[in-house]
Amino acid sequence: IGVFSILFSDEGNPIRLFLIIGFLGGFTTFSSFGYETYLLFINGKIQTAFFYIILSNLCGLVAVYSGAKIIKLFV
Repeated sequence: IGVFSILFSDEGNPIRLFLIIGFLGGFTTFSSFGYETYLLFINGKIQTAFFYIILSNLCGLVAVYSGAKIIKLFV
């Protein structure tokens, strides 16, 4: 997402919408994250659930930031 947000910076660009929301959105489904977290909670794995929430968000932010920084080196 970080790479494509830099390459296609115009927010109205249909290619940007397709790639970021359509294509990549299918791989980063928030509902799957919520369901997996819910399963951890109902199975009594509270500490694992909180670790999963924190690590998933942190890694996601780092990935977007890294992708944007790397692509800026080449653009």
